[in-house]
Amino acid sequence: MPASASTSATKSSRVRLSQRHWVQLIEAWRSASPAADARDTLVDEIAHHAQTICREVKDKQWLVTAFHMAIHAVLLEDSERAPEARELSRREQLGQQLLQLATHSVAAPWLSSLKQQHADARLIATAQEALQRFEQLSKRLTVFQQLHALADKMALPVLPLQLVLEEPTNSVLLCIASVPRGAEMVAQLLKSCAWLAEESAPVRWTIAAQMVAAAPPSQEAYATLGKHGMLIAWKNGREASAWQTVATSAPAVSLREWAEFYGKALATMRSDSEADVLLDARARQCEGQDVQDAIARLRSHLASKQSVALQGNGKQQATPAEGRKETARFSLDAVKALSAQVVSAARNKDATAAVAQQLVAEHDLGAVSQRLTALIDWNDGGDTRAFAIEVIAQAARSSASSELARVAAATLYARPAVGGFRLDLDAPGPLMHVAEGVLAQLAGQAHAPTTSQTKLARSLRCALALDAESVVPACQVLALVSSEDSEEEVAKSMHMHVRWLRSIGALLVGQGDKPRLDLCWLAAFGGDRRDMAGKEDDEAQTKQLAALESLMDAFGRANAPPSSLGGRPERAGADAGLLRFRAAWDGFFHSTLEVCGAESALALVSRDKAMRLLLGQVLRTGDVDLFTSLSTGPNALGGEEREQLVLDVSSSLFDQASVASTRSKDVRLALGVLDALPSSPRPTAQRDFIDAACRLGSFKIKSIRHAGRLLEPAEMRSTTDKMDLVARLVASQEGVHRSPELVLDLAHRLCSLDAVAGGKGMVEVRVLAMLADAATAAEDFDAAAAFCQRLVEKAQRSRMGDAGVEVVWKSCLQLSKHPMWTDTAGRIGMLAHAMALCPPHQLAGMLRQWNALDQQLATEIDEGRAVAKKDGARAGINAGLVGSAANLLPLSFSPLSYFGGASTAGPKTATRQESVDARTARLFDFDGVSGAAEGGGGYVDPAERAVNAARAARDFLGWKKSAGDDKGAGGAGGAGGAGGAGGAGGAGGAGGAGGFAGFSLSRGVGWLIGEADRRS
Repeated sequence: MPASASTSATKSSRVRLSQRHWVQLIEAWRSASPAADARDTLVDEIAHHAQTICREVKDKQWLVTAFHMAIHAVLLEDSERAPEARELSRREQLGQQLLQLATHSVAAPWLSSLKQQHADARLIATAQEALQRFEQLSKRLTVFQQLHALADKMALPVLPLQLVLEEPTNSVLLCIASVPRGAEMVAQLLKSCAWLAEESAPVRWTIAAQMVAAAPPSQEAYATLGKHGMLIAWKNGREASAWQTVATSAPAVSLREWAEFYGKALATMRSDSEADVLLDARARQCEGQDVQDAIARLRSHLASKQSVALQGNGKQQATPAEGRKETARFSLDAVKALSAQVVSAARNKDATAAVAQQLVAEHDLGAVSQRLTALIDWNDGGDTRAFAIEVIAQAARSSASSELARVAAATLYARPAVGGFRLDLDAPGPLMHVAEGVLAQLAGQAHAPTTSQTKLARSLRCALALDAESVVPACQVLALVSSEDSEEEVAKSMHMHVRWLRSIGALLVGQGDKPRLDLCWLAAFGGDRRDMAGKEDDEAQTKQLAALESLMDAFGRANAPPSSLGGRPERAGADAGLLRFRAAWDGFFHSTLEVCGAESALALVSRDKAMRLLLGQVLRTGDVDLFTSLSTGPNALGGEEREQLVLDVSSSLFDQASVASTRSKDVRLALGVLDALPSSPRPTAQRDFIDAACRLGSFKIKSIRHAGRLLEPAEMRSTTDKMDLVARLVASQEGVHRSPELVLDLAHRLCSLDAVAGGKGMVEVRVLAMLADAATAAEDFDAAAAFCQRLVEKAQRSRMGDAGVEVVWKSCLQLSKHPMWTDTAGRIGMLAHAMALCPPHQLAGMLRQWNALDQQLATEIDEGRAVAKKDGARAGINAGLVGSAANLLPLSFSPLSYFGGASTAGPKTATRQESVDARTARLFDFDGVSGAAEGGGGYVDPAERAVNAARAARDFLGWKKSAGDDKGAGGAGGAGGAGGAGGAGGAGGAGGAGGFAGFSLSRGVGWLIGEADRRS
């Protein structure tokens, strides 16, 4: 059997043994003896083996089941005997360890893996449920441990572990509240566990009622409850309780709710004296005139034992006129009877009018308003609102009381908790039409306001700012409408809101999916809202802008582009679906502009801002022709503004794509919308970037921000230096250095939008350096040397900054230092390039490396391990170095002009020599700083400088000649070394087969010692 198969079988056997041992340990826990030592040992074994199976078992589903079994056995199984303190401590310790492992090592990784693999939704749901169960048990166990510690401290009994772990949160807290000193325990638990406060906040009234019922009716008991925040108090216009200080997301308690709660609590008291004690305690613990007034009213009604429902502002309702049989007092039976009449007359206009007329005739206006608001709060719906509007219309014909405007406001703005009906974008058109007519009648000749600054509007804004779906009962609206505002002004404001709502609703007529905009929202945030100094209201502007975006999104979802859009151009114009699509968007575009700007619902959204948003939304559909037609004429955009809008839309479409590929619809749209612009640098750069990003995405590079996921388009764009993306490509793809032009093109396109990369030339330098590193890592040293040579040539040809030069010489240096590169001559060549380009302070270390490589090369040649291809190769190595040193002299003309005859080098060679970086020549040109030069008047003949530089290079780099070489050279001697003017001596200098232990910076520059003549 192969070794790999044997290893796999052994591993599988070990996993099965671990699984079997786990089951045995859990069974041992269930049946273990009560001996303390045995239980402690078993706890350690289970905890240790739990970590073992997490490492060895890869089947996460089995692990979830295994941990479920273990946790149930340790924490939840009923025991025949009540656990002792030591046993309970063992369960807590082991249970917490198992829950931590189950959560962080099993369930969470399993869920993450399933999501990455796009597994079956049912399997993902199973993993999610398991994770939530483990997290819930872990939090509950923490509560039990804290409860256990508190009970021990207070010498109180402990609640059963199973009750705390499995019962609902409110049941657990109610059980704790029923024990002595329960208020103190609940308060400390809420303070230490924020999640417990969040979960129990909706039932805090029930817990407070339990505390009141369990406490003795004394000032001391109520003071203790108030100290711990269990008796919900009211201070400075807001709730004061243990939940309010911890549960930040809990819905706020209103004063009306507070009064209703204590009104019911007083009604359950056994005597008036007990009720007085509770009221006295509340009066001491509550602060604020509003709550003191509420307590006073509770006292006044205490004797009659009537339940009192206070209004939110604490004001009394209007008193009915004298002589009426029916007063404004609330009567549930009367409201039920009226509701039955409304239901029977529904959808019958004449019957509804008859019931309304009867109500107006038999009751005074106060009773009518009371019954209508009670009817809306008790049994709301479209028929109820229609009936209320009809009643207001009937009353307006018979009287002219200011009460009608208040009743109309309660009818139109109400958001009762029952029924869920509201006058919003889904409100029936006939109902809105009738309401607009009634309000126009009530408004009369009043001046039309542009916004709502009434007390009602301010109150609605405060409520909706906290919760956009806040409940607004009709009775509360009735109380909030201030009597200081005239009926005409209130009616005119309502008329304006209804008109705004109808104009917005007309934008989305026939659609099922509409934003949640109603009359309450318009009263709170609509219109031109400014402060006393005339500055726009920032909060209202933000709300209006969000409303406009929600309208555009809703219309876009209902009017998706047809499939023919983006097809063949000659057929697109004749498609009926496309024509309907364009007609719908054209109408929506112009109609939406009408609801923006001055004296409109969205007055704080300027027309220009709305037009840009609408054009961007149109462009997102991919219909470039429609965008072009809408963005010309009266809605024309400037050239730069239009270009910026298109580029922003293209970028946002690209960023929202899940994968960088043209298979993605968003990526195709991002490319398609660029057709709306003429050819110019910025759109071209955007297109190049998207193309390069798609090509980069095809390499399946992993994301850095999101572990386990592929690199996403948004991450590509947000990368500050796009060359980092190229570096990750080169690092992750094996053999990428064999396709250098592809990588270069990709880098140039990616960096087309990048100002950090350093320009086109710097991009090429950085890419070549990356490719050289990649080739070196792959031990393809010939390719690495070729990349370094390209870097050197680029540094010689162009005016490169210090950053680029640094990249070049460091790349050459790194390659020359690689110990696996066996071409010693090549390593010396790379080191020579590095020395030619590096700063002077870097030369010291390089010279030591040069010396070592030079000796290594000499040894290899002497031992025959490095054999030259031709007899003159060894001489050429040294001669080339000397020639290069001469050529690098800092003169403005070709180094060939140093000599009287240039027969050894043609025009092509001369041109190539001129491009060599002149800085390196300063290493060997000592005449400019020599004492002879200073003493001789400061002038040295150029030819003499060249000869001196060549000799200095020869002596410095160890260019030596043997006696045999001198003979073979034919007496060339110094002339050969200097490269004589006639060239003969130079030829002789290169003729010997043995000799020179230096290295050539460029093997083709041997003309200096006559090597070219020798070869010819």
